[in-house]
Amino acid sequence: MAALMVRTFSKSLYRGTETEEESNGSMAGYILKKGPKFYAQNRRRWFVLDSEACLLRYYENDTKEVELGVIDVHPQACTVYGSAFSDWAGHHQLSLATSQTSKGRGRIYELYFIAKVDEDTWWVALMA
Repeated sequence: MAALMVRTFSKSLYRGTETEEESNGSMAGYILKKGPKFYAQNRRRWFVLDSEACLLRYYENDTKEVELGVIDVHPQACTVYGSAFSDWAGHHQLSLATSQTSKGRGRIYELYFIAKVDEDTWWVALMA
């Protein structure tokens, strides 16, 4: 049987977002990610959630040639925060606060979604 795939599209200045949900529990899609610096711009990145390993990997694009980073989203290593309001540009935000690791201190990853439905889909997947 073919894998079940759900797609949601949102149009914007950032060429939209696309989320794919597969039957094996993993998800993939474009999300806007704020850079590590205070003044950094949001970058459109391809995220892949491996729900079995509790890892959220992100790449420059959906070809997955160069992995830019990995976020441990295990409940003991990461806390997920959602925003009740959208930001000035109308984006909906999820924040991932990671705990201290052997490589250094923790970090807060800020992810922005153009559509509320995309934020809700990723929220449910990250909390599962």
